Amino acid sequence: MRSTLHRPEPTTPDVDPDPPPPGHDDPVDPPVPEGLPQGDPPSHPPPMRMPGGNGAPRLPHEH
Repeated sequence: MRSTLHRPEPTTPDVDPDPPPPGHDDPVDPPVPEGLPQGDPPSHPPPMRMPGGNGAPRLPHEH
């Protein structure tokens, strides 16, 4: 009888793995809309940070 209870337990994990996929979708949902503009926003932050720190000394003013 206890063996049967143990068997259903391993089946319970089946429900656990199910939530993981949807859970991943949640975090992916926000990135999905940014996926299109991702190319633009990500491209802007890198250049903005460079000119802000390395850009200052690299400016022609220093030259």
